[in-house]
Amino acid sequence: MKNTLNFSLFIFILIGNAFAQTDVLFPKILVYTGPSRWKTMKSKNIDTFSKISKEDLEELKTGLNTNKIDLILSHYIDRAESVSLDKHGMSEELKEWFAQNAKIRTAFFESISPIYDNIPEVIKIFNHLRKDNEAKLKKFFHLAIAIAIVWDDPDSITSSRYDCIWGFDKSQFQPHQAYEDIFAYFCNKSVQSTLKFKPDKLRWPLLVHLVDMDISKEELYWARKKFYAQKNKIQNTYSLIQYDYQKLSTKKPNIGDRPYTLQNILKYNGICGDQAHFSSRVAKSIGIPAMKVSGDGRYGGSHAWLGYLAAYKGDPKLLFSGRYRGDMYYTGEVFDPQTRTALLDRHIAMMYDGASSSYTNYIESLLLARIARFYKDDETVLSFELSKEAIDKNVYSKTGWDMVFWHLNQKHVPRKEVLSILNTLFKELKSHPDITITGIETLIKRIDPNDFSLKDKYYKKVLPLYKTRPDLQIRLRNMQCNDLKEFGNPLKTIQIALTTCLANTEESTLILPLVETIVAIAKEKGIEKKVKPYLLKIKSKFPKKRGSNISDAYLKFQEIIAPIMH
Repeated sequence: MKNTLNFSLFIFILIGNAFAQTDVLFPKILVYTGPSRWKTMKSKNIDTFSKISKEDLEELKTGLNTNKIDLILSHYIDRAESVSLDKHGMSEELKEWFAQNAKIRTAFFESISPIYDNIPEVIKIFNHLRKDNEAKLKKFFHLAIAIAIVWDDPDSITSSRYDCIWGFDKSQFQPHQAYEDIFAYFCNKSVQSTLKFKPDKLRWPLLVHLVDMDISKEELYWARKKFYAQKNKIQNTYSLIQYDYQKLSTKKPNIGDRPYTLQNILKYNGICGDQAHFSSRVAKSIGIPAMKVSGDGRYGGSHAWLGYLAAYKGDPKLLFSGRYRGDMYYTGEVFDPQTRTALLDRHIAMMYDGASSSYTNYIESLLLARIARFYKDDETVLSFELSKEAIDKNVYSKTGWDMVFWHLNQKHVPRKEVLSILNTLFKELKSHPDITITGIETLIKRIDPNDFSLKDKYYKKVLPLYKTRPDLQIRLRNMQCNDLKEFGNPLKTIQIALTTCLANTEESTLILPLVETIVAIAKEKGIEKKVKPYLLKIKSKFPKKRGSNISDAYLKFQEIIAPIMH
């Protein structure tokens, strides 16, 4: 099977009703109120940076070219500065300083998320660091920018701290340092000699996962002193924390009511969330951008592991420790300290690829996607053209692809555009299946619901692309079964569901929705006796335990099939 597909049979999929993707374009903010206790809310900010002048707008409507794209990107920075002066408390003095430091000016306004950042506070923090030590800021301006866009809201640091952790009271956490202290720490020459990555060599998109430093000064300096010699083996720090089985069984951690510090985690042990917290904070202390990652495995139950920056042939790569292969944690979520939203770890890896292929193009693609998002309703055609320009600038632009997918769900997209877009998606991003699957799902939903023969051909073409990702194959099979049920073909539905489950019993919890489909149809059609032998075969191969305990997934499986097993 080739990696690129011939979609000529499917280019009329653009007929039908569009479905909303607002949660993708505007993810909800996570606010942690305590360890692993959170609430969600929508951002109240309005994008004031992306509105193009009337003159530029009319000019862009006549068609896009390189000169016009460069012009609107330049105007974006000018507009962001102007709005910051008028509405967000930026001083004329800072504007004059930016005029003398054009490179820093551009990076600063590129970094600000107009939807999620507290812009007045971003400006205030950056300006404070500038006035405190201008020479250091000029050298470490990406570090200063990262601090400004992360520390602009206190919730960013507390939420980053509480993510993945449970079983503790807020009073057990030590006061973290101020942002000025974090900046001074990473600018300190004696500290830099012990760091894995020098902060003046990294850009702000990577540094946001370095500066969300939520530990005390004592913890920070203790961690650096104790572990700087292991900076090339940071992955080993995850397993240094012995597993606290007492906490898992009694919900009472071995640390008890002692302070929740890195020193005490090492001394009194912890579970996976504590291991991820410990190792990621140790990594940050020695200059390695790192994060806690959490997800569900195929045997049921959640898990947390370490994600960290590594260099491979000079390019940034996202690596992991504690992501146990046996449990198949295919994807995980990461708390983004800038936007306070949840990101897929695979999408962070995709961002690393984008930044390493061309940092300038990656940032420009981000800005183009922001402008496209701003005009998606009022200037739809222009928005679509800008979305395509975004992925042309850098094919790893997740924000750009989100906008392209949004437009592919609308009726206005010309049919001739579909083939080239899909070929680009599958050719260029075959190593990032978590983005290509979104494109597939988007496009399948555009096919006429009554034309199942076309959908069937489509499923057969795309399923082989995910032979190394059973979770995504099963996801597509679930979608196919739902389509078949709506089409009124229950027997074909149960056939596909049974075949998929028999071929993927080791995927455990991932096949449970298909098992539910099998049982529901069997009961509806009165074919329980015919289905029972297949379910018994699935049961015989279904993983029974996770570790020494019966797995949650197996218990759920037994519950689902119980009505047929009697």
